[in-house]
Amino acid sequence: MNGKTIYRLLFSNDTTQVPIDVIDIYHTRFQIEFGFRDAKQFAGLENSQARSENKLNFHFNAALTTVNIAKVMRVSNPQTRENSFSMATYTNLTLYCRI
Repeated sequence: MNGKTIYRLLFSNDTTQVPIDVIDIYHTRFQIEFGFRDAKQFAGLENSQARSENKLNFHFNAALTTVNIAKVMRVSNPQTRENSFSMATYTNLTLYCRI
């Protein structure tokens, strides 16, 4: 960024682990967290009033699938291809393109 070196401290208690694996695990972990955050904020993951296990499973799967479909649409577009994905960025882009 702007010619500056960025330092990050990433930790693992597995002393035999290769540093690039630690970086990959952290990256994957945060992408999973962003996926759940996006499902909560934009796909209604927490808005189900169902009590049946089957209905709750369907609702959770539908919310998470919605986020995954949006991610696939975003990544498959060469103009918007990025390493990371956030539904907030996608919704802002969608609103911007409609205006």
